Amino acid sequence: MGGRRGRGAAPHPARGHRRPRAGAPAPRAVARRAGAGAARRGLRAVTAPLLADERQAQVLLAVVDQGSITGAAALLGMAQPSLSQAVRAMERAAGCPLFERTPRGTVPTAAGRALVAPAQRLVRELDAARRAVADVVALRTGTLDVVAHASVAADPLAAAVGLFRAAHPGVLVRVQDARDDARLVSDLARGRTELAVVQLPLPGTLPAEQLGEQEVWAVLPPGSSCAGEPLGRTEVAALPLVALQNGGSARTALRAELAETGLPRASVVTPQPATVLPLVLAGAGAALVDRRHAQRVTALGGVARPLDPPLLLPFGVVRAPGASSPAAEALVDALRSVCGRRRP
Repeated sequence: MGGRRGRGAAPHPARGHRRPRAGAPAPRAVARRAGAGAARRGLRAVTAPLLADERQAQVLLAVVDQGSITGAAALLGMAQPSLSQAVRAMERAAGCPLFERTPRGTVPTAAGRALVAPAQRLVRELDAARRAVADVVALRTGTLDVVAHASVAADPLAAAVGLFRAAHPGVLVRVQDARDDARLVSDLARGRTELAVVQLPLPGTLPAEQLGEQEVWAVLPPGSSCAGEPLGRTEVAALPLVALQNGGSARTALRAELAETGLPRASVVTPQPATVLPLVLAGAGAALVDRRHAQRVTALGGVARPLDPPLLLPFGVVRAPGASSPAAEALVDALRSVCGRRRP
């Protein structure tokens, strides 16, 4: 009959309740998965505030390893009440128990187990950081950035770097050419480089230590007359000069020394220090260089002449503000040794 269900027919669902779709998970399974996801999110949230403290990470790992509060306290050299207090503080921060006491000892809960791997990672990373710092302080590793004028890069800096590397082979030394004194001073002031080995004085007020003086010679193209004979100031002023585009402190010092007769007129201007000597040897003009570069020109067929009276330009090391690293101090000591200077 129309208003009666037949025997064995499935009952109608309760009003307001939908029948699950075929293949859809049961409501209890959905609830279990939702609860598990929430638990995982909760455990991830627990790790963040707890493991910012290395000591708490060590406490957690010691209890897990020893299986008891007493054993963990002995391992860490802590009083048992202090360690118990540390565990309770971690559990308050976590908002849930991290350990449970069983007949087999103290074992981590699910939340406690979730913290084990992050705690191990934190302890390893902090140990590695301490070893890295110790290696830098002991000069077993690290990097030292140095900027140098071309006139002092070969002598004395090259010899000093050789001494430094022989004593500290694990430290990388990066030497850059100082082509612009204004930028060099800015890099030192901002800590982008730690040391500069340069002709003095540099502009500004950065601390400088004079290490020595370099004698200036004139170098001329092959075939020039009077090789080896002194060159007077008026003769220097008449030279057609191969000049650096950014002469920096060396040009300032030369201008001061040659104030009466003036600097020679530039015949070629180049931004590259390495091109000065080839230009001289090619007959493009003369140059004012240190004695070592003058000897190179002579060996390649050019002419070198000292100045009369001799012209000596100071050079030294300029430091970045603040305390120097052990590597910087060691290189400065090597520079002093090469230049025959004592520590001030």
